[in-house]
Amino acid sequence: MNRLILVIFLSFTFTFIRAQQAEDQAQQESEDYVNSGNMKASQKKFADAITDYNSAIELEPKYGMAYLYRGAAKAQLNNYKDAITDFDKAIEINPKHGLAYLYRGIAKKSLEDDDGACSDWKKASDFGTNTANEYIRDYCN
Repeated sequence: MNRLILVIFLSFTFTFIRAQQAEDQAQQESEDYVNSGNMKASQKKFADAITDYNSAIELEPKYGMAYLYRGAAKAQLNNYKDAITDFDKAIEINPKHGLAYLYRGIAKKSLEDDDGACSDWKKASDFGTNTANEYIRDYCN
């Protein structure tokens, strides 16, 4: 009986370890895609960057930075509505992500949603994103 318990325990432990290794590998691959996307975005290859961010999100659907970067790339292509959707997701994953509020505010301003932009910039400022204060000063009452 003790031997059976040991076999079950070891089997469970090895299964857990393999699952953790697979999760770690997916996380690393996702980070690699984000890094590749960032490189492409820095070269102004925004559509290619979005493809990499999509791959990162497929591997790690709760990787908030991938949504943030994908949203920024979409905004660079003037696709503000989809950018806002990505910033919303980044905020859903991390409600205190100041940059996501900052960028969402910029996208909203681009769509002439001044009240929404100012609200987002104030939240960004509250979460320590000091750049938001310049937008508040320049565009908000």
